[in-house]
Amino acid sequence: DGGDEFVIAQADGGIVKIIHRSSGQANQNAVDVANVILKHIHEAEAEHERRDRPPAVRVKIDTIGVGWGIVSMLKKWGEEKKHRSKIIGVNVAERAKDPGKFRNMRAELWWNGRTLLQPAEGRESDVRLDVDRKVATQLAGPTFKSDSAGRIQIESKQEMKRRGVSSPDRAEAILLALYEPPSKEVPNIAPLAFSQSNQWAM
Repeated sequence: DGGDEFVIAQADGGIVKIIHRSSGQANQNAVDVANVILKHIHEAEAEHERRDRPPAVRVKIDTIGVGWGIVSMLKKWGEEKKHRSKIIGVNVAERAKDPGKFRNMRAELWWNGRTLLQPAEGRESDVRLDVDRKVATQLAGPTFKSDSAGRIQIESKQEMKRRGVSSPDRAEAILLALYEPPSKEVPNIAPLAFSQSNQWAM
């Protein structure tokens, strides 16, 4: 209905910012959305080449809803050599990496992002946000509580809407850009992140 946004955030050298946002019916076409992401992948790969770094980029995409098809499309385009980047699907409704502490991955994503951006007193953050007031407000929007098992649970989109808080689309793109999925190796590549967060689930 045009109310939610398609957002791309970029994390590069400790600086995280929004590099694309749009809303409306055009975002319902998965091919159009995938082509926008592909354009930004090419720009990031070209920047890596200018810096004499490996061209690969980690692209983390919310897979719930329309994102699932976009992940498949971008992986296929990678096989066809249309880009050289790693496509990572993220389903925030799935089990957290630390299931004893977090109810689901969404809670872990929000909590760890908050910890990264607000380090312990006396320490400086390795991450700097280059964002406007709306993004900062969205990052501070959801509340948290403990569930019956004592795990951290982040307020759902439905609960936020009931108290008049809009969907944190831009904040979730920032959190995806900061998210590092489990890996046996630590590649020297920079992340992009896509969120069309009307699809995110509790």
